[in-house]
Amino acid sequence: QISCIFFFNDTATTEIYTEQIVGSVRCVQETDIRVLEKYYRKIYVARVSELLNVPKEEVEVEICEMINIGLIFAKIDRVSGIISFRKLQNENERLNEWIFDVNKLLDIVDKTCNLISRDNEMLKVK
Repeated sequence: QISCIFFFNDTATTEIYTEQIVGSVRCVQETDIRVLEKYYRKIYVARVSELLNVPKEEVEVEICEMINIGLIFAKIDRVSGIISFRKLQNENERLNEWIFDVNKLLDIVDKTCNLISRDNEMLKVK
């Protein structure tokens, strides 16, 4: 909640300033959420609420609006209360990551085959 005291006789002027303050606070929250997206892969809604000093419901609404606009990419698991941020990858990045994982797996299989063949050699010698 924002509590400000304005000393204006005109209620329209007071409403304009209140809207500007609310808009500024919202911009700051959006920036903070974008920073969280950079530094966290997964974070609890309660923790975001605590960091932003905003109720959990507002955090969810704000993140949903940012997702719809396309400012961030995130998924909210409301049952467990976890927000998952994920960087969008193009096809080349995904393919490179997949190739790296396959090469890593093949290295493990190759090492395992070498160990098995070495054990078989040792058994034959005995």
